[in-house]
Amino acid sequence: SEVPGNAAELALVRVMLLHPALAGGIIESVARLESEEGAHPELAAATGVESGVLRDAVFRSIYEAIVKYGAEASVEVFAESLDETAIEVVQVIEAEPGAVVDAGRTVEGALRMLKERAMQERLGELDRMTPLAEGSEKDSLLKEKDALRRELAALGGRGWKSVRRTVD
Repeated sequence: SEVPGNAAELALVRVMLLHPALAGGIIESVARLESEEGAHPELAAATGVESGVLRDAVFRSIYEAIVKYGAEASVEVFAESLDETAIEVVQVIEAEPGAVVDAGRTVEGALRMLKERAMQERLGELDRMTPLAEGSEKDSLLKEKDALRRELAALGGRGWKSVRRTVD
């Protein structure tokens, strides 16, 4: 997939399929991230997804099938709403039951990566809007950028503009 951050999406779907007891919590967490993220018109035009943290079409369709049928459903049940590629992905994931060593940390890391991706995208939007703004609007945008950068740093995320300092 060409979708940035799709490894995090794969990780969430993999945990949901291999550890069905965790699916409900993952669904709640994804819903929370989606409500925080909101709809971004530029993102909708680029991806076809108005809002949603799962943007890869295959992983999104598997996620939606899990929401609809439950994580313990069989591949045959999922096949009712999945295309051939998604069914193959489900089969590959289910064929690797030991692929997730620490499900809790995997979910935590994947959700953090998806949140970081959304924050980086918002920073990009603000970078494009700031030169066009004037006065108090520009000040407001700069304050939002600063707050997002601090929040991103607190998550441990680093953008391309960050510099790693070496210690002598």
